[in-house]
Parts: sequence; C-alpha cells; structure tokens
Amino acid sequence: MERTQSGGARVLIAPCAEFDVLQFSAFSEGSSGGYPRWAIINDAMRGPLTEIDLFSAPQGWSVTEETLRDVRAAGKYTMTLDGAVHGRGLDGRISFTSSQFESLPPGEVLVADNGSAKSTQKSNFMKEDSGRCKP
Repeated sequence: MERTQSGGARVLIAPCAEFDVLQFSAFSEGSSGGYPRWAIINDAMRGPLTEIDLFSAPQGWSVTEETLRDVRAAGKYTMTLDGAVHGRGLDGRISFTSSQFESLPPGEVLVADNGSAKSTQKSNFMKEDSGRCKP
C-alpha cells in the first residue's frame, strides 16, 4: 500500500511471473453501518496487474461495489487481492490504520506483517521473490 504524492492510495502488487489478478476489494472495519467497500473485478478473469489506484478501476476492470470512498478517515482498513498462478489460487491481504497510511513517508509502503502492517522501502517490496509466487 502506497501513499501517492497527492495523498491518494495505491495498492502495489509485488512482481510475480504469470500471476493473474482476478478481484480486489477494500473495506473499512468497525463501521456502525456495515462494512463500506470498494470492489473491482477483472472482466477477462486473467492477466497481470502491477498496481491499483484506489477508487479508479483499471482498464478492463469493472466496479462491483463502491460504498467506500476514502482511506484517510480514522479507522482500520483491509485490502484483499484474489488471483492465481497457473490456475492455482494465490491471494493477498493487508490491514492497516488510517494513521499508518497518513504517516507513510515518500519511498515507503505498507506491507502485511502477521495480520498487521509495517512500513518498508518500496524498492525492497518491489524486488522479485519467487517465494511469494507459490500458491
């Protein structure tokens, strides 16, 4: 998860050869009115993707739900990514707080860390690592 120069949110997808990204959703936890969510689906149900700017569906994707519109309001947020490598499921999930997101300095990203999130250098996260690509 990256904070853009304009303060927006961008999900970065670590390099993984032949990873098909199928679905993505972002939701706010602990809301009194259910779980506001922004969700998209890959119309072709296959193909690579390197990043997702939240609240703007990539070309070839459709928005399936859009009750969540921001990740800067106080609270906890979870992003889920569903995909596959050679037809075998490979999913990702990260949960973070708005304060973790807002405090991200340039060049750092939030990564999943045992059910929570920690910051690391973007360059480290974007290095190829075949171990992440195993379903």
